[in-house]
This record gives sequence, structure tokens and C-alpha cells, in this order.
Amino acid sequence: MAEQQREAEPAVLESGLRASQAASYPLDEMQTVSEFDEEGKGEHVRQFTHVRALQAIENLTIPFAFGLACPGGRLLAPTVRALPGSKNSVSLIDVSATDTTCRGKVQINGLFSPKTGPTGFEIRQRFVKGLCVTKNQAEEAYKNDNYKTEFVASLVSVPIGITKVKVTFPESHLNMVPSPSAVAFYGEREVLHKEETERISTDLVLVDRVATLTVHNPSVGLKYGVAWMPPDR
Repeated sequence: MAEQQREAEPAVLESGLRASQAASYPLDEMQTVSEFDEEGKGEHVRQFTHVRALQAIENLTIPFAFGLACPGGRLLAPTVRALPGSKNSVSLIDVSATDTTCRGKVQINGLFSPKTGPTGFEIRQRFVKGLCVTKNQAEEAYKNDNYKTEFVASLVSVPIGITKVKVTFPESHLNMVPSPSAVAFYGEREVLHKEETERISTDLVLVDRVATLTVHNPSVGLKYGVAWMPPDR
């Protein structure tokens, strides 16, 4: 949470939400699915399932962000769609993007309330050379960062029952040593939360080239993900 505000101003979370707004829409599950090829080209799909309104809100907005660190990486335009069964349509607003960062908001259009029922949506973010595919690339990309390996992670900004991060690696990443691992960071920074990382260390399952992290009752304000060092080739 941000530093305490003056009494007349609502507190603002690191995610950009006012504390009162963040508490107004818990959701059952947030899932990030990432897949990339031997050139680092691929897609992140972030899905929000069963978003529930605790009070009536007109045009609720939920912030999102994607970022790249790999040299030469480039984000393409994001897209959003409502999941089947949702009563409200969704749209992207206030999108600000560069080659390596994309921030904006998903707007749940119209009146969203306990009476309208839950909704869900997914954001698709394609990228080119968005993930490092060699050890040399990763060492160069993260040489000045707190965390020194490649990773895919998602920030938990509202109460969630389950958060999942699933990464499908290319053939060259089969049998990586060391194996991919679970990681938890403080907020949007890549500063390791040691206690939470230890707690979720057994929640990651690796099957062939697919690593899946499933965290129940994740902590609001932390970022959860899958980390790995690409092969030396």
C-alpha cells in the first residue's frame, strides 16, 4: 500500500486502485498463461474469472500492466474480451504503451452490481523477443536488477481465491538445470519476498515443458510467478 494519505484523501494501492474500490470486487481466480518460441515470440493471456461486485459501480475499471526486459523486445497492441456467461461487456481504456511497457484499464461497461451477477474477462498481450531465450540474454537484461533471471509474474491487486501462472517453454528449454521455480515479489518491484517464496515453493508443478504455479489465497500487493534461467546455448 502507498504511504498514508491525508485524512481527506482515500488511500491508493500500489496497483493504482483506491482501497475502497479494490475491496469492492473480489474474484475467484486470476490466471496468466504464457507461451513463447525459440525466438522469444509469444503471448501472455491474463484471465480474470468470476469477478463479483459487492456494491453497485458504474463502469468499474481494473488496471493492468505488462512489461518486457529482454533486449530488442517489443509489445504489440493488447486486446480484451468478456468470458462466456458474462452479463457486462468490457473494453480497454487509458492505454499507454511503449515497445517495452503497456499499462491501461479494463472497463466493465455499464452498471456492475451484485444483482447483475459475476463477470469475467481475458487480456491478450502478444510480444516479439519478449522473453530471453539464452542465458547470455538474461544476464544482460537483468544485470542491473534485483532479480537476475527470466520470469513471468502477475500482481495480486484485489482479494483472489486462486492465482495461477502457467508457462509453456520451447523445446530448447526442456530439462533446464536448475528447474523453473516459484517466486513472490513485493508489489511491482522485483524484490524477492523470501518468506512467501518459501511458502509457495512446492506449489509449482513441472511437466515436460510446462510449468504451472497454483497459489491459494495469495496476498494482496504481492506478485507471483515462475522464474527460470534460460539454457546456455
